[in-house]
Amino acid sequence: MKAEINESGGEALFIQTDVQSEESIRMLVAETVKNYQRIDILVNNAGITLFKSLLDATIADWDLNIDLRGAFLCCKYVVKEMIDNGGGVIVNISSNHAIATIPHSEMYAAAKGGLNTMTRSMALSLGKHNIRVNAICPGFTVTERGFRKKRNLFM
Repeated sequence: MKAEINESGGEALFIQTDVQSEESIRMLVAETVKNYQRIDILVNNAGITLFKSLLDATIADWDLNIDLRGAFLCCKYVVKEMIDNGGGVIVNISSNHAIATIPHSEMYAAAKGGLNTMTRSMALSLGKHNIRVNAICPGFTVTERGFRKKRNLFM
């Protein structure tokens, strides 16, 4: 993707980041500011979908580090830069499961519900700094690979 963007006249920089690691996120922000002098937009799109019976779920399955903590940490460090530069936009990619869900998606629905609530609170807190915060809640995307695996959830 980076090569395609650069070849078509745009400019892309790839920085591998582990959203579970606070240090990795700090390095992402520092490297971005070093290369572009500012951050105007943040899209939190990292997430893991887990569909598992509550009875079969383990405490490890209840790990909301990627879907929720990762978005929190990215916001925490990017917001400082946005405030210094007069504002910005944060878009959190949530899910329709935060609003209306299906069986065996308790952990995922909880993470995305938390992301929606965090989004609303951040919008209220950060509006005074000219930072707009929104969430997008898409449903399933029908793909050849994904639809076959998930289709039985609806039967």
